This record gives sequence, structure tokens and C-alpha cells, in this order.
Amino acid sequence: MSLTLRPGKSLEPAFYSKDVRAIIDTVATMLSRLEIDPSRILADIPTLLKDFESNPKMVSAQAVKNYLQKLEAGKAPHLPEPDDASSVQNTVSMRNVGLEFDGSHSYQYGDKYFFSDRFHEWWGRQLRKRLGKNKAFVEQNGKGWTLSFSFDVQEKRKKPEVFGPQLPRTRLGDPPHMRGWYIALPSFPLKYPDLKAYVPLMRQFLEQIVLILEREGMDAKRIKDETELLLKEFTKQRGMFEYDDLDDYIEAEEKKERDRAKDSAKSLKDDPDIAARLKNLRRKYELKFGVAFDATAKQRRGKGWMTDYVVVDLTVAMPSKNGKIPDDVYRDATEVFKLAEKTLNRSRAYFCLRFVPDLKRRPWSVAMLLTSRDWADTHSLIKQAATDCVALTLENSTFKKQYANYTHALCSYSHRNKCLIAFPSEVAITFGDHFSDCDNVERVLLTGGCDRNIHCMSGVYLGNLNYFLQRHREAIPHWQRAADAGEPEALMCIGSAFAMLGDMTQAFRFCKLALQKGVPSKLLDDPDFAVFRRHPLFAKLKTVREAKPAKLAKPLSPKWNMPQNLKELVEENEGMWEDERWKPILLTVMSGVSNRGRRIPLYWQLEFDPYARAFKAAGKQMKECGIEPDGGAWAELIEREFKQRYPKLAREFDSDSETSTCVVSVKSEGACKKLLELVWSMIYPK
Repeated sequence: MSLTLRPGKSLEPAFYSKDVRAIIDTVATMLSRLEIDPSRILADIPTLLKDFESNPKMVSAQAVKNYLQKLEAGKAPHLPEPDDASSVQNTVSMRNVGLEFDGSHSYQYGDKYFFSDRFHEWWGRQLRKRLGKNKAFVEQNGKGWTLSFSFDVQEKRKKPEVFGPQLPRTRLGDPPHMRGWYIALPSFPLKYPDLKAYVPLMRQFLEQIVLILEREGMDAKRIKDETELLLKEFTKQRGMFEYDDLDDYIEAEEKKERDRAKDSAKSLKDDPDIAARLKNLRRKYELKFGVAFDATAKQRRGKGWMTDYVVVDLTVAMPSKNGKIPDDVYRDATEVFKLAEKTLNRSRAYFCLRFVPDLKRRPWSVAMLLTSRDWADTHSLIKQAATDCVALTLENSTFKKQYANYTHALCSYSHRNKCLIAFPSEVAITFGDHFSDCDNVERVLLTGGCDRNIHCMSGVYLGNLNYFLQRHREAIPHWQRAADAGEPEALMCIGSAFAMLGDMTQAFRFCKLALQKGVPSKLLDDPDFAVFRRHPLFAKLKTVREAKPAKLAKPLSPKWNMPQNLKELVEENEGMWEDERWKPILLTVMSGVSNRGRRIPLYWQLEFDPYARAFKAAGKQMKECGIEPDGGAWAELIEREFKQRYPKLAREFDSDSETSTCVVSVKSEGACKKLLELVWSMIYPK
């Protein structure tokens, strides 16, 4: 579309107001065609015109002078005066009814191809050629219409279904008008280069178009009669597909990394000293030695050690079920790792010594992540934690039942935080990906840090290890570490440890703190509290109530206030209403959302960019803890704080974040108010 604004004889902006008004109306009409709500633009027209008329810089004196000179010379075109019916010319064709093919949005996981622009253009051109008479449609709906069609394939769909028209006539202004339909077709993989494979798919698409046109009073006879001819012509076309090479690229990159790791492993095995150590170990144990990852496989964005580090892995099958890690295995393994670090000469080297029951079948594993800084004084701590893990995994049925879904453990040491790390996981952590592709836990471990999440997991796990080994006093500092990291049930565990040690005063103190933090009182029925329940202090716990959460550091500004007619506003804006009063946080209220089969009247969502300036200070603190402050990390932090502060609202919380966007949501206005206040206080502390 092009717009022609008539030249003027005046330097006053008010002379051109009607032209500007016509331009705004035309833009609003085009936005409506694109299904973009222009109501705000139309509502602000008086303000826009007033600002335009009050700004003398809107009119170029030179342009007016040039026009007057042409007018005197008789070379200026004849143009309507301001009082004429219209001063803007829309060059869009205003034929009675047009037809567009808006393309296919079909793409499913595993597809190798996707439809090209030529595919969309060719089908649109062929359908327009065969569109018949539209007299009945024009008599019913008027002139200036364009019909738009698009299709998609959907998993688990068995029959085609039509959705539309997508734009109701009640929202349309002046022509041209757009009426669109979306055709959902049964699942069809885009994996074949031959167009003949897609004839059944396109036949279903044409059948649905014919049904729509006939229902609208259009003549679709030619499209119907020439369907087979169209499909035959379709199979002869070229350039209908574009190949998606993303999977090939990823596979090539992974192969490059695997090959580099194999080359590094081969260089280690060829070293005579390393080969002798491994040969000595193989006489007694089954083992597998190799390089899990070598960052020099390709150039990546990063700096320092992130582009030049290596992870060496030695996996050993446990020789017996006595729950002990053989000293000679650990001694020879550390020597192998020292030689490997010297041979590979990387900026940073990591060594993973892993114990499994069988090399091929690994129902459980215990791994130790070591670095060259561990040899001096921390290796004994890591080894002791790993020995405890192995012993309990093999010998304690209660421990195995409690961690039945988390059978893989990892032990390490954080030199930055000066603390032992040990936690379970559902799958073994292998460090087989580059730092930039690892999950947050692996990143923190590789940087030598220990964030709040790992502090919490390690505190709980190490405390439980000591508890099952009847080392109650040693368990207390680990549980305290978990409590400091935000796990209130750890306070109850500390209380049980003091009860087992006979210190009822401390048992009462920590149980009281746990109850005030919202920990269920039913945990006091545990057998560990049997002696404590007969103590006079235990009766006082019955009067303890959950403490109210402390006031947030920074109150909302502006204060929380929702419109009385919020439901109407949501419906008027097609089921979505946005509130930008708390920038950089965007609040969105939505209707028509279902969760676990239950329809939610209004769904409340908060969205923000974690790299915005307002989040810089909080993001810096997260980086100091070894956490990349992306959308996912922010969502985890907010979820933990929200559930800790408002445990009764924990089930309402949900998140759908990406690296560049943090999106958290709840299901009620009250929960959203508390969630917004929490996020606000996190980015604007006093």
C-alpha cells in the first residue's frame, strides 16, 4: 500500500490536518487487517492532531516554495482542496473479493524440511486464478474483501478442522477487509524431498478450502474440478522446500567434539607412565578411561579457561559389596590424573573418578570431581564423603528407599566457598558438554563455586549421610547449612539430632524455629523425638504458630490497584490485558487458560528481561555465586523465595522462562500481588 499526501500552499500545520487524519485512519485499517488492535491509536487521534498542529517544524518551507513555483508554471498536479471528500489515495486493489494463501506454519520436531516462500506464492497464485464468481458473497458482505487461508499439521489430530473467520466484521473499519481461516490438518512429517509424498496433505487442504468458499457463497467449482491437475502441477515445481540443516550442524559439532576427546584420550593412553598405571589397575579392577570433554575441539565464544579446559574420566567397577573404596584405586587414579594434566597442558583440568557396580549396567554411581588444587588438603574430605555414599548405597535399605529416584551422587569441593559438596541426582553428571551448554549445576561446579541451590542440596544430603551412619553431631552443621540456604525442614532435622544427643533445650529451640517457618507439626511424630515427647519443653511446642513473613524491603510503587471492570477489559482485548505500571515488569492478565484440565477464570503472569538495567545489581550478586542471571535462574530464585515465604500459595506458582525472558505466573489476584511485591523487592532493595 502507498499513501499520497497532497502538497500544500500553506506553512500552517493545521492546513494539513485532514490529510494526517486520513493517513491515521488508513494505518488503523491496515492494522486491523493484520489482527492488531488499533483502538488506542484511534482513541488518541485528537491528541495526535493537536500535537501536529502546534509544531511549526512539521511543514517544510522549501517544499511549499517549490510547490508554489510549479503551480505558477502550470506544472503542479490538480489536487483536491481540504474540504474535498478524501485527500489520501490508497493504491491497494479494491476488487470485489481477493484471495491470499498465507502459507503453512507446519514444523514438528524431527522435520528435515519446511515450506519455502515460493511454495506460498505458487499456491496463492493458482488459487486466485481459479476463484469463481462471488456475487452472493458481495451482496451479503459488501465489496473490498480479501479471503486468507493458512494451514498447519498437528500431532494426534485425526481429522481436518477449520478455525475462523479470525477477524469479526464488527471490528472492521473501511475496506479493504480481511477474513482469514486457519486449517488444522492431521500430523504429516516433513521428511521427504519428493513433492509427491505431500500430495495427500495438499489434497486435504484443497478440500477444506472448497468447503469454506462454498459456505461463504463463493464459486469454488473450478478449484474442485481441477484439484488433481493442481496437485500434478505441484509435483513438478522446484524450490518448494528449504532444507533445515540445524540437526546436521549439531550432529557435526558433536562429532567434532567426540573426535577431539578421543584424540586427547589416545594421547594419554600412549603415554608410557599413564599406560603403566592403567595396566596395573586393570589387573585387579574393571575400568574405563577416557576424556569426557575437551574444549579445544572448536573455537567458541568465551575467554580464559572456558576455551581451553579438559575433563578426564576414570570409571571403576566396585570389586566387592563391602562398601569401601580401595586405597590403591584412589592412589593410582590420582597419579594418572596428575600425569594427564601435565601431558594435555590445558588452562584448567578436571578429573572425574567414578565408581559403579558394573561398567555396562549402572543402576547407581558415585563420582568425585577433582582438580589439581585438591591434592593438598581436600582430597580426604571428598574421598570420605564418597566412601559414605558407597557404603550406604550398598548396605542401608532405608537409605536406598529414600533415594530410590536419585541413585547417582557427586562429591567435590568448592575452593571459592571453602566447603564440601555432595548431592544426589536422577542421572549421572558427566560434564560431557561445553561450559556454555551445561546446566546451571555443572557450570557452578566447573567454576569452583557453590550457589544457594547446591548449598541446600549438599547440606541436606551430607546431613542425611551422617544421620544414617548414626553420626548425629556431625550431621548438625550440614543441616544448618541447608537451613541457611532456605530449607526450613532442616531445622526440624537439627532438632531431632539434638533430641537423639539428649540436649532437649536445643531440640526445643530448633523445633520451635521450624514450626515458625511453616514446617508441619506432624514431623514431631517421628521416632527420633520419642524421648523428647516426654520432656516438659515438648508441650510448649503445641502453642507455637507459624510466624508472619517479614515485611519486604521495598514496597510497590505505584501501589497495587486493579480496575473494577478487569474481566470486561480482558474480554475486550481478545482475552489479554497488559499493565505496564511496574516497569520493567510487565503484568499480563489472561482468560481462557486451562491448567491440569481445570479452567482458570483469570491467569496472572509477570514477565521481564533479566538483563535490563533494573536487574543489574541483583544479577551481579547472582554472578558472584557462580550463577548466570538468565531467565531460568531468575525463575528458580523467585520460585524458591515465593514458596518459602508463601507456602500455602506454592501450588499456584508456575514458570515458562527462557534465557532472555523470565516468565512467572500464578492463578489468583492475591497471589499475583504477593508475587509482584516479592520480585519488586528483589530488584529494588533498600
